[in-house]
Amino acid sequence: MNTNLETDQASKVLNHLLARAFDAKEGYAIAAGQCENKALSDWFTANSSQRETFCVMLEKYLGDLNIEPIEHASALGKLHHAFMKLRAAVSSENDATLIEECLRGENQALDDYQDAIKNKTLRRDAAKAIGDQAEYVKTQLTALDQIRKALLVA
Repeated sequence: MNTNLETDQASKVLNHLLARAFDAKEGYAIAAGQCENKALSDWFTANSSQRETFCVMLEKYLGDLNIEPIEHASALGKLHHAFMKLRAAVSSENDATLIEECLRGENQALDDYQDAIKNKTLRRDAAKAIGDQAEYVKTQLTALDQIRKALLVA
């Protein structure tokens, strides 16, 4: 990082991904709490914990830039969480509904990660960590889709 502009751009990217990680952490925690299937609830809980790890890592990179990290989920994420709760409450297929909402959130997160990967103002170690997080999100998207398909068959 050479310039204030590069630092500013990198901090915006990192804080945006941090908000996404908070969104996912809270979304998965909500899904775990409302899920009827114990194994699926455990899977949601594990993903919530993993996103907490993402938050810690992103906060570290922001700290390295002497930037104060955000401390909360995005407004859109909070709205999505409320929608998840409402939709699950009125749905007769609660677990399938929660999976659909998690898929929606993960698809948006993956789009954001793919945009961030293109950013050239990030330090090499931060860019690698973001790439690793993006791969994890892709893996979880695939797993969620497989779980969704298995529920449709059952």
